[in-house]
Amino acid sequence: MKRQESYEKIFLKDILYVKAEGDYVTCFLQDEKITFRMSLCRLMQLLPAPVFLRVHRSYVIQLDKIEKINLQDSTVVIDKTIIPLNRASRKIIMEYITRIG
Repeated sequence: MKRQESYEKIFLKDILYVKAEGDYVTCFLQDEKITFRMSLCRLMQLLPAPVFLRVHRSYVIQLDKIEKINLQDSTVVIDKTIIPLNRASRKIIMEYITRIG
């Protein structure tokens, strides 16, 4: 990803979740966050679908990084951050959890 005047490699395994704000997305990693100019739709084209899921109009998560699911509030917790779920993603996450046991 381009960061100011240089390019930086981001390993997919290091991405916890992504948050979009306008024309920018922020990738939240274990120890840092990186913001760059790109639409969330464009970023989703670059991320592998079985691993990453768009759970809300502003959020994409890495399924393996989910720490907690709150079905009553339709949220997940990743790295102590509460992330909202839409109905469609809630169903997909429940199927994923059932599959991995």
